[in-house]
Amino acid sequence: MKRIAKETEASLQPRISQCQLDKIVQGISPRDFLVHQRAFQASGRGVDVSRLMLTWAKELWSQRWLLSGRFVGPEDQESFEALSCLAAIDLLLRRSADISIAGARLRVDLDTAAYLYVWLQAVEFTSNAIQSEALRALLPDSKIPGNILIKMPKTFDASGQHLSLLEGMTSVFLREAEQHAFYVPFGSFRLSLPEDLKALHDAGINAFTVVADPQGLWVRILNQQYGEVFRWQSDRGLRSVMIPTGYVVLFNAVLAALWRDLCVAGEEALPEDTPAQPITSVNNFDTELINASPAARRRSSMRRIRVLPKRHRLSLKGSHQWGTPLEHEAIRQRAHGVRGHLRRLHEGWKPSKQAKEIASEFGLSVPDGFTFVRPHVRGGKETTQSVSKTLILIPDKVTIVSQGLASLVTFLSADI
Repeated sequence: MKRIAKETEASLQPRISQCQLDKIVQGISPRDFLVHQRAFQASGRGVDVSRLMLTWAKELWSQRWLLSGRFVGPEDQESFEALSCLAAIDLLLRRSADISIAGARLRVDLDTAAYLYVWLQAVEFTSNAIQSEALRALLPDSKIPGNILIKMPKTFDASGQHLSLLEGMTSVFLREAEQHAFYVPFGSFRLSLPEDLKALHDAGINAFTVVADPQGLWVRILNQQYGEVFRWQSDRGLRSVMIPTGYVVLFNAVLAALWRDLCVAGEEALPEDTPAQPITSVNNFDTELINASPAARRRSSMRRIRVLPKRHRLSLKGSHQWGTPLEHEAIRQRAHGVRGHLRRLHEGWKPSKQAKEIASEFGLSVPDGFTFVRPHVRGGKETTQSVSKTLILIPDKVTIVSQGLASLVTFLSADI
């Protein structure tokens, strides 16, 4: 028996020192592991493999791993979630689960499930170099979000034609924000989202906390609880591992529309959030406008065009809503007649100048890859009274300032 015990002991590999474990972990490249999918060999005694995993879990909180979000995107979410679970082990074993971001100490929720996604949020903050002022505005309680990774509702479809539509809207919004910018947005504010943005409300998202700067937006999702924080930039869109892949194109379109309205229309498009007032003027209009020719309506619309001087600083704070109640009602009523008048173009084709002018009359931006056909009043011949209810023939009476919002609401429910 003594001889067997000695042979068994001799067959065991010697214990790996902590110095060796540190060296192995330091040799793991975040880029190679995440981008090139290069694995590493973890062999030896079971206890040493466990020690190696614990050492790696601790190393994941180093700066080089927290910056890994700079060269990956939503398509790498599965790998990031696995690493976040590993990093959570180190967090759970600490005496204090606080983490440091941008010089601020952030507390972690006591709910164990929340630990699984703390590392993902830390990567988002660090990779996008969040400033302490923005961090305080987004996390006023200094508590890192715990309810991470929203669930996509079954009613939302981000494939096929809808994918092309969302990408086309994102492109045109960003182009208009660049070409027609009147403002440079700054500040932090709460933004209530109109109920007509159904895809977001179906996911339980009814508001954002937004921190704006000249390059883009920090956004925190708000529903019944505070949600995750992510970064959107006008030059590259959303490259966050915080948002499910299927939702990225939707958020890109929504935030590009918001960016367009911020830069072009400013606070006119985002008035202060006040209690809703009864809508009494949406149907009051001059009957002469009903029978006005398309050219006459275009001339009226052109009179509203302004010559853009240098960009002005737009500072926002407090609570705001996206569009006024009057705009919401006009958008909703016009959309009833406009839906179905967006047409997909062949690859390489562009909408005509006339199509863009017609869409502009209705406060809409034509998505790239599509054209806009003048809508007709449903139901055939209409009376003056019935036309007043749809507003689709009188686009000049209610001026749509929040053109990004109007386009989203109208086209996301279009039959294309």
